[in-house]
This record gives sequence, structure tokens and C-alpha cells, in this order.
Amino acid sequence: MWQRGINHGRDALRPGSTARDHPVARWQAEQSVAISLARLHPPVREPAPLPGDEIVSLVQSAQLAAVQGTAEDAIAKLKQALSLGAGDVQHLRDDPNFATLRGRPDFRALLAPFAPAS
Repeated sequence: MWQRGINHGRDALRPGSTARDHPVARWQAEQSVAISLARLHPPVREPAPLPGDEIVSLVQSAQLAAVQGTAEDAIAKLKQALSLGAGDVQHLRDDPNFATLRGRPDFRALLAPFAPAS
């Protein structure tokens, strides 16, 4: 499954693809490839941030850090994203990329001030 994700993302980044010509789509493909690669072949070099959206970039960076096993880095990036106004906290709770963080007291404490979605 992860190899298919890598292949699909790389296809989207090939010259002439529609995604390659759109900065957000290109960035998302790069992030998808990085996370998929990290699942199979850590460590992975992090793609450049998404210009103009620091919150999304921090959350994506935290996902990659969590997948690569650098929990402290992931928590720090999530803390920064929340301080800037990241609003979809339920997504952070449910995101499979953060599965390794869910049992950590610092992850639970970070999200505790935000009531779970009903």
C-alpha cells in the first residue's frame, strides 16, 4: 500500500502532470511521498513547507516526525500549530500518522484543553 502511495505521488510530480503545475497539489504530492517513504525507509528528508500556510505545514511536518519516530519533534510542531490557531483538533486525535503519540501523556495533555467532537 505504501509503495503504491509513493508511485502515485511520484506520478503526480512528473513533468506534464496537472499536479506539478499547481503549488498546493504539488506540495501535497510531495508530502504524501515523504510520509509513505518514511513508513518504508526512514529517515526521509522533509519537503519544503507550503508557502502561505504555516499551520498546515506544521501539522504535516508533525505527521512526518511522528511516523519517523521523533515524538518530541512531532509534539513540538503540533504545539506550535495549535498556538497559531490550528482548529481541527479532532483530526489530530484521529489521524493515523499520530497513532504512535496517542499513548503519550504529553500528546494527551496538548489536546486536553480542546473538547472532543460530539
